[in-house]
Order: sequence, then C-alpha cells, then structure tokens
Amino acid sequence: MSEETYVNSEKRHYDMLRAMQTIHRRSRGLVDFVKNYRQLTRIPEPVTVSVSVMEMLTDINHLLKAEGVNFSFNIQPRDIHIMADRTQIEQALINLIKNADEACRHTQQPEIRIETYRDEYQKPVVTVSDNGYGIMPEVMERIFVPFFTTKTGGSGIGLTICRQIMKLHCGSISIESEINKGTKVTLKFLKT
Repeated sequence: MSEETYVNSEKRHYDMLRAMQTIHRRSRGLVDFVKNYRQLTRIPEPVTVSVSVMEMLTDINHLLKAEGVNFSFNIQPRDIHIMADRTQIEQALINLIKNADEACRHTQQPEIRIETYRDEYQKPVVTVSDNGYGIMPEVMERIFVPFFTTKTGGSGIGLTICRQIMKLHCGSISIESEINKGTKVTLKFLKT
C-alpha cells in the first residue's frame, strides 16, 4: 500500500469515526428531546383534594433543605387550604423554587420567599419571589415556550409544565421581573 493510499485510508477512518460520534450525540439529544416532550404531553388530570399549604410548604422545605436550597415562607391565614392535586402543585413549586435558587445563587445575600394569602375575592394565591438577577425583557416573552431555555443544560420545560399544571387546576401563573432586583411568580387558584 502506498503512503498516499494509507493517508487517505486513515483520513476516511477518522472522518467516519467523527461522523459516528456526531450520530451518537444527536441520537442521545433526540432521546432526551422525546423524553422531555413526553413529560409535557402526559400530565394527568389532577385529582384534587383539600391541601394544607402549611403542611405542603413544610414538606417541600425539608426536601429542598437536604439539597442545600433554603427559602422562607409566610402563610396568611396559617390554616389556608387549596383544592389541588398535591403532587402536581408540589412539582410546580419545586420547579419555581429551584429556578429562584439558581437566579440568586450569585447574590451576596440570596433570598427566596414564598407567601400565601387570599386575594380580594378570597381565592388562594401563592407567590415565589427571589432577589436574583431577574429575567431580561427579550427573554420574558418566551419563558413559557416549550424547550426555550437560557440555562446551560436546561430542558426548557419547567415553566411550561408549571403553566400546564395551573391550567389543569383552573388557575393561572404570572411572572414579574426586574433586572438585578429579582423575580416574582404568582400562582392563583380559582377553586377553594
């Protein structure tokens, strides 16, 4: 075999190896995409019961504290209940609290607060606030778009799932944010 043939053979081998690595990486990416898409389309109808917000937030606090995520909460009145599928609402709150933790992780005194109260119509409201870096205005209009993310390694489904869960509960989710001051997410429950 001539030297030129040998070099061409090595180059083809190298090119094939890179192509196979690319195919493998894309295959993993497609599997992840399908898995995330299935999560979005498979949220079951909520099985609603009367849920103590105090009990739920205390349990979430214990769970996330083990992961190093700290937050404070204020519940008024302390015996407030919501009609909800506890598992689904817990998942939404955990997503929001973890987002808040990431947003204020680099501030000198990170603060995540949850407040629960009744609005002027006596409907339950839960807010999750942080003093993090905030959300850029150009990003704000896309935050509920499935698979849109600004996070490295993020799936872009967390807020979309939160919105779907709130819609399934006949409620709503809204977000206010100010750059370098923080973000406030409001969950409104229409059923009591």
